[in-house]
Amino acid sequence: MNRQKNFYNRVGKEIGWDFSHLNSRLEGNKRNFYSLVKDQLSKESLLLDLGTGGGKKVLSLSNSCVMVMGIDNSEEMVKKAKENASEAGVANSRFFHMDADELKFPDSLFDFVSCRQAAFNPYEVFRVLKKRGVFMTQQVSPDDKEKLKKTFGRGQDYDLSLAFFKEEIKEKLLSAGFKDIKLDHYRVKEYFQDLEDLKFLLKNTPIIEDFGLEGDLELLQSFVDENRTDKGIVTLTCRVIVSCHK
Repeated sequence: MNRQKNFYNRVGKEIGWDFSHLNSRLEGNKRNFYSLVKDQLSKESLLLDLGTGGGKKVLSLSNSCVMVMGIDNSEEMVKKAKENASEAGVANSRFFHMDADELKFPDSLFDFVSCRQAAFNPYEVFRVLKKRGVFMTQQVSPDDKEKLKKTFGRGQDYDLSLAFFKEEIKEKLLSAGFKDIKLDHYRVKEYFQDLEDLKFLLKNTPIIEDFGLEGDLELLQSFVDENRTDKGIVTLTCRVIVSCHK
């Protein structure tokens, strides 16, 4: 856990979980998670975002609800989120250094809880949601960057099936008391312009754990050589999107 926290503190301090400058392009039917969240908010909604990172994504929803609140277990991420809120002039936002397994909020406080590609505790989410409150999460699918992970022989949820992954999420939500559980997933091609873009991605995400070990750069180069196209270096981006009610 400390190792994971140190990783995210380092990423938060260095880039604030901001990958906007990466030279990559998605091709296919991509879903925008925070647009899906926005569609279900009202001006009276109190929104909590778990694993908020630098906060830029959830800050974009500040005009669609009464207040956005975000938590992250990385102090550097929270610091960056507060800086981003100040720079954007978003007054109706609050960010806290907090663990998703122990939400320091009273019962039945939030109308909506969102979680994009971060860990969540379904029991804690259920507790802090109002009756009929909505929980939505987007998680990285096991088959995300599948060919890249096979090149390295390791990676995030390596060898885990998508069907098992989705069923596991559903069972956890059911056990916490959630209803109307809907699960969907999408796959799109993502083209990276060059090797440096992929190196930046792998250095600052958990796709390949401990990226930078001896031999990793050679493995990455072999992947690039095999998957370079006229559109760029092709990879597969896969996400699972879940929505449910208390």
